[in-house]
Amino acid sequence: MREKLDDAVGAPIQEGVDMAVVERVRPSLDQPSAVSGESDRERIASQLQPALLPAVTVTMATGADTGTTVVLPELKPARGVTDPGDAGLLGSAALAIGVGVTLAYRWRPAVTVASLRRAEREEAVTPEEGVRP
Repeated sequence: MREKLDDAVGAPIQEGVDMAVVERVRPSLDQPSAVSGESDRERIASQLQPALLPAVTVTMATGADTGTTVVLPELKPARGVTDPGDAGLLGSAALAIGVGVTLAYRWRPAVTVASLRRAEREEAVTPEEGVRP
């Protein structure tokens, strides 16, 4: 308890505490009481109660005071290639597209879906019947 009072006296900001009452109570900590333990805490707490000042009321900001009327300027991003990073990204995208088209052309299957459908149609229609089964 003594440490807390010493800290309160040595604090740089002493708002919210009546220091005169704290100074009056500090010497009573050294005096032994008839009953030790919890009653000492109660005695000191009852002496310190007047030292606590009422809380300061704060008015809340309302309306234009909240800053909600502040509008940021419009964000206008740069258009086109504006720096080397943009050029590198554009070049790598073009390279990826070119590689993809080249690989798709080189590794295309020998038999296409269109030729398979054409062959299926030719097998399904017989000259004798003239209709599909």
